Amino acid sequence: MAARERINEGVVKRHSPLSSLLALTVGLDRDWDQRIMGADMRSLLRGALAIGGFLLAGSISGPASAAGVCNCCNGSVEELCKAACEAANSAGGACRPAAWYGDANAIGGDRPLNGFSFKGLDLSDASRQELEALRRWLEVQRRATELRARRTERDLKRGKASLDEFKASQTVREEAIINYQHGIQAYIEAARNL
Repeated sequence: MAARERINEGVVKRHSPLSSLLALTVGLDRDWDQRIMGADMRSLLRGALAIGGFLLAGSISGPASAAGVCNCCNGSVEELCKAACEAANSAGGACRPAAWYGDANAIGGDRPLNGFSFKGLDLSDASRQELEALRRWLEVQRRATELRARRTERDLKRGKASLDEFKASQTVREEAIINYQHGIQAYIEAARNL
């Protein structure tokens, strides 16, 4: 039924933005969704389109950001960490770890949560996007450490790992959890001050 015929008959129908969009793009009748789909299916389709739009907008926004924590207290600082370490320790005093932010493609190798203390990590100069990248990095590293510890425990039960290997993995796990807590605490303090 054409739109003019509906107007002439005095039928008033409300059209959803979805049916209008599909009518323009695919050439369908504007009432196709009311006739064919139930209300639940329309809601599901609208939600899927909205989520797809958000995902597309996020992928267009720029390169994936990444973060990590640099050990500024040892003699050989990685090339990626030099600027962050100089900024974190420019005031002098005690040596502190520094957060590094950048392009996800520039990071090489594994950056675990252990090996040095994250206590004193200062994130006050980080943007909201940098803070979120660091939080994601902390979560990923914590999960990876937990997974390695569980695998070692499983291997010990199966006789594939020694007790010393298990104890070493538990020590690494405990250190990683402490550093994770220091990192999350610094994240929370910095997020409050944004």
